[in-house]
Amino acid sequence: MADAKAHERVRARLRQFLANDGLTGRAFAKRVGHSEQWVSNLLNGRVALALDDLDAVAVATKRTPSELVRKDEDELWELRPTEMRLVRAARELPPALRDHLIVLAEYLVGVAPDEIGFLNSFRLLTPEEQMRVRHGVEVLLATQNAVPRRESRESPEATGDPAGRGVRTGPRRQQGSRSG
Repeated sequence: MADAKAHERVRARLRQFLANDGLTGRAFAKRVGHSEQWVSNLLNGRVALALDDLDAVAVATKRTPSELVRKDEDELWELRPTEMRLVRAARELPPALRDHLIVLAEYLVGVAPDEIGFLNSFRLLTPEEQMRVRHGVEVLLATQNAVPRRESRESPEATGDPAGRGVRTGPRRQQGSRSG
């Protein structure tokens, strides 16, 4: 009987939460808005937790309703403990930082698989080939009147920029030779 298993799981989890939090039946009853007898009956299996009481019990235990009813063995129904920690930590951040964390997470999992594929391919290129690709992108952006953001990870000597301005000068053109 699926309902009996669910009720047993919720009851066991509720007992565990109360014990871990050092919350007495009396204090829990006050938080939930029920009598101590109701709490005793709930914890001893004489009554089942009604759906109407689920939210109040979750708030009283400072847990989500899903934490009360989740199945331990079924990963598809819930977040793993590590994922839950990440969610809890994200909820503690100010909204602006939380948004940045989400953008970073989306980037890391490859929200744009084509971009990730390109970056993986780019990393297989030699440093000289990477420089040519970077230069091509800068030329393309310049022709579109866009200003590329240049954050060079290379040393000034490697970029041909001894002044350390973050601009690659590249090979110098011979005087008198102009393209296009």
